[in-house]
Amino acid sequence: MNELPTAHAVELIGCDDNTDGISEYFDTSGVKALITGNQVGMELTYFDELGNQLPHPLPNPYINTLPNRETITARVTNSQSGCFVETSLSLITSVQPQINSLAPLFACDEGNGKASFNTTNIEKKLIGNQSGLTISYFDTNGTALPSPLPADFQNTTAWSQHIEVRVENANNPLCYTETGFDLIVNLKPEIEINEIYTICDLEPSLELRYSDSFDSWKWQYEDGSIVSTNSNITMEQEGDYILTIGKTKNGVRCINSYAFELKRSAPPTIEQVAFTDWSNNNYIEIRASGDGEFEYSIDGINFQNSNLFQFIAGGIYNATVRDKKGCGTDSREVVLMDYKKVFTPNGDGYNDHWQIKGIKSFPNAKIRIYDRYGKFLKQITAQSVGWVGTFNNKQMPSTDYWFHVNLGNNRIYKNHFTLKR
Repeated sequence: MNELPTAHAVELIGCDDNTDGISEYFDTSGVKALITGNQVGMELTYFDELGNQLPHPLPNPYINTLPNRETITARVTNSQSGCFVETSLSLITSVQPQINSLAPLFACDEGNGKASFNTTNIEKKLIGNQSGLTISYFDTNGTALPSPLPADFQNTTAWSQHIEVRVENANNPLCYTETGFDLIVNLKPEIEINEIYTICDLEPSLELRYSDSFDSWKWQYEDGSIVSTNSNITMEQEGDYILTIGKTKNGVRCINSYAFELKRSAPPTIEQVAFTDWSNNNYIEIRASGDGEFEYSIDGINFQNSNLFQFIAGGIYNATVRDKKGCGTDSREVVLMDYKKVFTPNGDGYNDHWQIKGIKSFPNAKIRIYDRYGKFLKQITAQSVGWVGTFNNKQMPSTDYWFHVNLGNNRIYKNHFTLKR
């Protein structure tokens, strides 16, 4: 007695893309193997529900003629014995998800091209009121993302990121539809603004004015009061300010804030001019008060950041301090006394006279000159050109001579110098 062949029932799923129950996507390439298994020498024939024989092999892809579910009879026949057995090949249509394309989502830069995107309405926009669907999200590398996406989803690729979406029929994952959408980060509005602005105490106010076309402006003082809602501000009070600007782009309003300070600067005042003269390192040190940033000069022309001037010759100086931002100046005249250590009265018109530098600022001063033994030789005044190296119209020899000067205000000085011929 010949054994009957074995026949396995098979179900194929085809996706219905327009809800008419007909699918053009039944894959019949592996049907014979599914029905007959590992048996050899078997012939396979197909019949529709009316008993009409169908082609073998079946067309691939196969289009069902009966909506939603069509049953084909599959007969497995042993080619040697003629024995056969029948089973069913069921063609079942499954609804393919109908989804909407998604517009890009926009959000404001929170730093380095990263932003938080509101994804709460993504699924509603994607599938509407459809149910029985499974939604999956992937990045461009195919890495699965959470589903549903977090309400405040942060992009992992700076400035722009593409998200792939796969929507499956929950009962048949083979029926799916794919789409995608972009996350785009908007730049925050930007403006050039200093951290500190300075005005002089004598100035009533400082105005900042901009031409940038932002949607909103808000200038706030440190106490929270709003000073201006325009692109310009007039500031009178010293203190801290915050500017907040806003601009709408791609339907998203982005804001940016800048903190800055207004400082009032009092004009500089010289409190003291310290100096040393009659020395090998004559110096002037200008000591000033005020809250600005100052620079200093002793000639009114050349200014420096340091208030100390060293290794300077005797003479009359105009010690000056001025505010770098133009908030005023102050100056004092300073006389540094010094004298020639050597003079050469040889009639060549160069260094022929000995006189104290700066002495003209002390018109009542008297200078007395002595030889090395204390003999009085000459008295000269502040108005004279100085001593020419003679006594009783005779030229004095090359040697050291001494002088004594009283400038007043307890400024008395004695020292010596050298005459060379």
